[in-house]
Amino acid sequence: MNNTIENERWGMISDSGNYYYTQVSKEFMLNPDISLKAKGMLCLLLSLPKDQRFYKYQLPQFSKDKRDGTSAAFEELVDGGYIEVVPNKSRKPQDWKYIIKDTLD
Repeated sequence: MNNTIENERWGMISDSGNYYYTQVSKEFMLNPDISLKAKGMLCLLLSLPKDQRFYKYQLPQFSKDKRDGTSAAFEELVDGGYIEVVPNKSRKPQDWKYIIKDTLD
């Protein structure tokens, strides 16, 4: 099993059933301590369906950035408190779960 990523909340709303939009907190978007790259990544992660399983190694497929760039943005979100790392019983990093949120609690 690889690193799984889950949204803390449902990030999609429907407009006439044809288009979907992602809503994010202004608190997050206006935080000057978070880079634009990391803000974009968090918006992408929150746009995924709540029940979709996603793996950290798949992040580079969504942009021109390579593994190092996406990893840096991901770690910035972890350090900023927007991604919570939840190790499992095996304590192997490849089995960790990540909880994504757009507000700091």
